[in-house]
Amino acid sequence: MNNSTMFTSYHLDQINDEMAINVLPVILLICIYMFVGLFGNSLVAYYYGCFVKPSPSYYFIVAMAIYDIILCCVSMPLEIVDLRFSYNFPSAMACKILRFVNYFSSTASGLVLIAVAVDRYRKVCQPFKTQMTMTTAKIIIGGLCFASLCMAWPALVIYDINVVNISSAPGLNGYDCTTIRNKEYKVYITIYNGVCFLIFIGCITTLIVLYILIGKKLCHLKKFRFSATARKSSNVNYTPPTSESEIDANFRRFKPVVYAKQSKSTFIPLFQIERNK
Repeated sequence: MNNSTMFTSYHLDQINDEMAINVLPVILLICIYMFVGLFGNSLVAYYYGCFVKPSPSYYFIVAMAIYDIILCCVSMPLEIVDLRFSYNFPSAMACKILRFVNYFSSTASGLVLIAVAVDRYRKVCQPFKTQMTMTTAKIIIGGLCFASLCMAWPALVIYDINVVNISSAPGLNGYDCTTIRNKEYKVYITIYNGVCFLIFIGCITTLIVLYILIGKKLCHLKKFRFSATARKSSNVNYTPPTSESEIDANFRRFKPVVYAKQSKSTFIPLFQIERNK
């Protein structure tokens, strides 16, 4: 009798239960995120659908809310199942759906965030150029959804239920939802992960650059508004002299800056009136 026959399905279930207890805080955290995400994103979709006038930003926000709701309804429950049955995942189809939805919703949300950043950049930094219309926003959302599908569909192929060795129980094999172990898929999986990583870096870099430019523009506008307000306030508070004593007092504050020569022995001072601040 070899080691593999020494462990029955009871032992596998017992190991699954022990692992589930170890990752229980993670499961609880995902549950909290799931319920908060469902409530918050549903509230966002309801508010923007019933109380806000449609605009390009409105469509982007609603699209992100829908993608997050998909994550909360499909991906997070399956993630909980994956954590609960770490070594005995019950369904190959559920495994493929889990990974596909993860890739699709995450990619779509990230791309929509870039669209939101571009829209804000054009409104803040290029306000006099042609802005996005609602039709353009719909086309962009559709294109980003298609791009996300193109990025996510390989997950349906490269993920499956695979036999794994359990280190805590030598000789006992478990079943995990992970990438295919076949050698002929290894190159494709590496390329796919590399492309996903490059897209992630590109998205992060684009967001950082756009929001830095937006922040610089807003700081410039804030300084300009502050200086304009200060000049306007000083002009409003200034009252010209109305009596001889006030004229004399103001005259003493005048500062001579240039002297024009009238003759060899006489100079006429030219005054530049400067109001004391």
